Amino acid sequence: MTDDAKLLAYLKRVTAELQYAKRQLRDLEDASREPIAVVGMACRAPGGVDSPEGLWDLVSGEVDAVREVPSDRGWDLERVYDADMGGVGTTYTVDGGFLDDVAGFDPEFFGISPRDALAMDPQQRLLLECAWEACERACIDPTSLMGSDTGVFAGGLATDYGKGVTRIPSGMEGLLQIGRISNMLAGRITHALGLQGPALAVDTGCSSSLVALHLACQALRAGQCSLALAGGVMVYSTPEHFVEYSRLGMLSRRGRCRSYSAAADGMGWGEGAGMLLLERLSHARRHRHRVFAQIRGTALTSDGRGNGLLAPNGLSQQQAMRRALRDAGIPPHHVDAVEGHGTGTVLGDTLEARALQQVYGRDRHPERPLWLGSVKSNIAHSQAAAGAIGIIKMSMALGHGVLPRSLYSDLPVPDIDWDRAGVRLLKETVSWPSTGRPRMAAVSGTGVSGVNAHVILEQAADQDVPRRPPSQDPRAPAVPLVISARTPAALRAQAARLRAFLQDRPELDTADVAHSLATTRTSFAHRAAVPAEDRDQALRALGALAEGTTEPGLIRNPGGRGRAAGLPRVTADAVEAYLNGETVGWKTVLAQTPPLEAGTRPVEADTRPVEADTRPVELPTYAFQRRRYWLHDPRPAPATEVPGSDLSLQYQGIEHRGALVVAGLTTPTNNADDQDGLVAVTHVWERFIADGLADRLTGAAGNSALHAVYTDYESDHNGDFTYLLGYAVDDPAALPDGMQIRRIPASKYAVFTSGRGPLLKTGLAAWRRIWELEDSGRLPGERTYVADFEVHEHHDPDLQDGLSRIYVGIR
Repeated sequence: MTDDAKLLAYLKRVTAELQYAKRQLRDLEDASREPIAVVGMACRAPGGVDSPEGLWDLVSGEVDAVREVPSDRGWDLERVYDADMGGVGTTYTVDGGFLDDVAGFDPEFFGISPRDALAMDPQQRLLLECAWEACERACIDPTSLMGSDTGVFAGGLATDYGKGVTRIPSGMEGLLQIGRISNMLAGRITHALGLQGPALAVDTGCSSSLVALHLACQALRAGQCSLALAGGVMVYSTPEHFVEYSRLGMLSRRGRCRSYSAAADGMGWGEGAGMLLLERLSHARRHRHRVFAQIRGTALTSDGRGNGLLAPNGLSQQQAMRRALRDAGIPPHHVDAVEGHGTGTVLGDTLEARALQQVYGRDRHPERPLWLGSVKSNIAHSQAAAGAIGIIKMSMALGHGVLPRSLYSDLPVPDIDWDRAGVRLLKETVSWPSTGRPRMAAVSGTGVSGVNAHVILEQAADQDVPRRPPSQDPRAPAVPLVISARTPAALRAQAARLRAFLQDRPELDTADVAHSLATTRTSFAHRAAVPAEDRDQALRALGALAEGTTEPGLIRNPGGRGRAAGLPRVTADAVEAYLNGETVGWKTVLAQTPPLEAGTRPVEADTRPVEADTRPVELPTYAFQRRRYWLHDPRPAPATEVPGSDLSLQYQGIEHRGALVVAGLTTPTNNADDQDGLVAVTHVWERFIADGLADRLTGAAGNSALHAVYTDYESDHNGDFTYLLGYAVDDPAALPDGMQIRRIPASKYAVFTSGRGPLLKTGLAAWRRIWELEDSGRLPGERTYVADFEVHEHHDPDLQDGLSRIYVGIR
């Protein structure tokens, strides 16, 4: 080879390597600026809002959700409220944006004991629920994420839960410490869902959830996680925030944020929770996830040494806006609207409006001003949750093409020349039509710590794409609608939710709904199936399931044996396996479901595939069965009869309703307190074990319609043991078919506690009724009992947690 040839070969190789390096560099740059897709959203907000759709209804309906603190919080308003603030520890307002049922929680769903639930900061509980719902709304089975690198970025402030409580239930001191640690906001979620990506709790004050979002976007772009949950939460368990900020004179006496208004008189405190499920846009498209909005750019700045520790810095806010625009790679005039911080303080709102004018208002076309509003005018200032709720509001606005009115904005702050600012307040609802490019918006947040955050959102490309209409093909096969829940009551509630959803969405295709139920929802122990030959049949069957009645075609477990009528064999076999608790590969099954010849039902499946273009449907989220867990109750409420329930009991603030069902083998024990003929022993309070033993014994005992809440066993001196199995059922009507109840006279039973003799003599409990279930279980010598009783608090310190061991004996 000549020297020229060698040189030419060398130059070709170098050129190829340079081109490869440029491609690599370009790919890295593209990855670092790739939009982040919002694929799932969940929220809680004042006014009874429990979904993004509910939030949109509230803001588009121009609802003011501010009210006086709910009476169930346990606040001593006679001591705390003082309009003149004449006493220590008082506040001149107790109005704000408060959540409904903030003490309600379904700990059993997340494998948490009632004692842990009572010790848990309600902020942790709310984020747990919202994290689950955000996954479901993204059409992702949350349990499928176990072991994944999904990250959690949770914004929240230091909790006041448990502060001032002088009467802590026995044995809860250590649990309270764990329950109130702020880093558990993220840790609870990663533990409950088994996530192994980065998990951070963020506290930058009122900008916390936007800072969490910024960190999540960075982690996604850096490849540190493939999915990320980001959001924030705020709950006022005590009047502490009201008292402290009243002393600073920063709160509105009317509890409202009159954002950017000349009538503003301070901040109004609000509560809320918001959670977003995020994914790189390329991954979201690959996985066919619905994209609610795209995050184009984010940025953070700090106020530095400004006008005061608590005073905002307008120049620093401008820097955050400009950095976010650079990160998004867009000019300011492409942003059509801003969801502002807008807390209702004259100084803060004026500085923010001037910053927006400097960054976004210059050189705008008079007909294309920057529209400015704030959801705080509806629900007050939810602090650490405010940014996430603002993102959800603007994501919904991007999809609807409407900018809702910002309340109390008729008379804007006077220190801004609004006519020349290029920025206009949303004094009324404004249409937001498409203009040949995607709609774009921004969300701002400023923390009392001085951390400013700014986020640029863009309309998702597929938001205006209509869903295909329901199939009218008479040869379309019947597809099964499969539903499951952890408890019978939740199963009925889930059916009611799905029925209402389908009634409101007649445009949905049944095949899409069936596919989504089967492939994007967790399969729990209590299951039912509806072979939906047509829409009306499905609605009737779902109504029957919700009401606990029967309907042709409706099959539920147990007692659901037999082939599902009207389904192809391959699908019917899958339904039967599903109802028997087996894991079913639904994607494969539904792909093999054949079309039908008119008027016929095939016996065997053939190779013709069902429609391949089924599209995931965002279905109703899980129907949590909440009970009250609240440390700030002034005293445990007395047990009261609950209509339609066989049991109501209250113990150290933990409320349980339903019927306690005790199942045990008749192996005798050697406990000294046992008397002749006692055959069943159980721990009622202490054991809530989810180790799989409950499920195995449930099936073995033939009581799978009941919900196992704990398992335990007693070991005697010889090493023998008695298996114990506890069930809770909301309604005796949920007992398995054929299970007869025989009431046992009071003279035939006695109740004992460990080492204390008959429980009836201690005054701890009043047993009203007890039955033996004559269903004859599958285990030799098994006997099952239902006890309907009330339990009252006991003050004997020697017993410690005396109710932890209650022996039920049948003579």
